[in-house]
Amino acid sequence: MFKKKVFVADRDNSRLQVFDLNGKFITQLNVKDKVGKLFAATVDKKGRLYLTGDKGTTMLTPDLQEIKTWPEKGHDIAVDSKGVIYIVGGGGFKKISPFH
Repeated sequence: MFKKKVFVADRDNSRLQVFDLNGKFITQLNVKDKVGKLFAATVDKKGRLYLTGDKGTTMLTPDLQEIKTWPEKGHDIAVDSKGVIYIVGGGGFKKISPFH
C-alpha cells in the first residue's frame, strides 16, 4: 500500500518518483502524457493515488495502473473521506466527484 512509501512529484522531469521510508528508490512513473508537468500528488483512504499537473488529473491504483483521467488541472490536490477530489490552481478551485 502507499502508506509505506514516499512519493515525489518531479515537475521539471514530469515524473513521479517512489521511495521507501528509508529513502531507497523503488520506481518512477513518467506522467508527461497524462498530466504534463506534475505539480502535486495525494493518496486517498483506499490507497488510490491522484496526480495533477498542467494538462490534467489522473487517478491510479496502488500498483500505479491508471483508473481515470480528467482534464481539470491544478497546482495542488486533495481527496476527502468520500473520494471527492479538490484541485487548486490557476486562480481557481475545482471539485470532482469521480464515482457519483
